[in-house]
Amino acid sequence: MQLEPVVVEGRSLPVELIKKDSRTMRGKVAEGSIIIEVPSAWREEYAMKCALNIRNRMERALRKNPYAFDHGKLPRFEDMQRISAMDEEFTIRIERAEARNARARLRGGSIEIKVPESEPEEKAEEEISRLVIRALSSKLYEKFEKEVNEINGRFFNARFKSIRLRISVARWGSFSSKGNLNFSSLLLFMPKEIRESVIVHELAHTRVRDHSKKFWSIVYSIMPDYKERRRWMNRYQSFPLNKRPTEYKPLSSAS
Repeated sequence: MQLEPVVVEGRSLPVELIKKDSRTMRGKVAEGSIIIEVPSAWREEYAMKCALNIRNRMERALRKNPYAFDHGKLPRFEDMQRISAMDEEFTIRIERAEARNARARLRGGSIEIKVPESEPEEKAEEEISRLVIRALSSKLYEKFEKEVNEINGRFFNARFKSIRLRISVARWGSFSSKGNLNFSSLLLFMPKEIRESVIVHELAHTRVRDHSKKFWSIVYSIMPDYKERRRWMNRYQSFPLNKRPTEYKPLSSAS
């Protein structure tokens, strides 16, 4: 099974079809490709028709929001860039230096990054992203932990082993079988309302593991506007930080 690549503004994304043992079909942008997961039990003719429909819908969405090409990638940072994380302001300072390894240091409101002069540009960009995010995760962990504990104490009183921040572009959060609450460090760049929606989602999994009606009834009883918050996240998650709104405003009320 093969479909034409999606080409928008001179950029091309190949379309890859993957058979899965599932009941539904879904598409996503990942690592420079459009991946469409196809239920293995479906007849090929029907599966291709549905896959083409998803491909075309994703093409229309990419034309509306070309930033979605970079979905699944870590944000990039530039020298002297100002960023906001959990209502705190930071300045990124990047220096190419004679050194064996890249390193980061937090000094007041500055995140100072040193990268070896010999390191290729693409590798350096990736390393800078990870260093900045790790530095912010360390700096803001207790503040984030407090948000999780406040929501837990107010609505759930759940028991769990730990709260972890991880560099992840694949998932915003998860509740592991070992009882750990895991969250993507990228949430630190999101407005509080968006962080809260992910926190409520994962805490709800401490009561119901799957995404059954019972699970969603818990989520919506606590956060009736959950779907609207997630719409905002889906809309802006792939935007560069300097292009993304710093405050949450429901899309339904946006002008």
